[in-house]
Amino acid sequence: MDGLVGLRVFSIHNEIDFAGGLLPPSGPASSDAWVDPVIGARANVVLGSGFSLDGYVDLGGFGISSDWTWQVYGGVGYQIGNSMTAHAGYRYLDVHHQDGGFLYDASQQGPLLGLGIRF
Repeated sequence: MDGLVGLRVFSIHNEIDFAGGLLPPSGPASSDAWVDPVIGARANVVLGSGFSLDGYVDLGGFGISSDWTWQVYGGVGYQIGNSMTAHAGYRYLDVHHQDGGFLYDASQQGPLLGLGIRF
């Protein structure tokens, strides 16, 4: 098990274009970028034959940039040689950020595939 301290960087640009008739496309746009401090923990349980269970959780924001942000991940890994591990799992990320009139209150979730390389 490992403890983690880090930063999560967000850069969001939203744009809606309306097109029709003789007028050129136009519409509203908004964007923002921010960095949130995060703390978390990561666990890896070796199952044998190259397989492992992986877990990850972090919390952040703390009202510094976002009100909050957090994520959780769980999955399985497979060791490929001495320096690579393939991962498959599921991730859920939630963030609530407001800066003036810009509001980003969203959650994203879904399957995740990855390849870890150790030097």
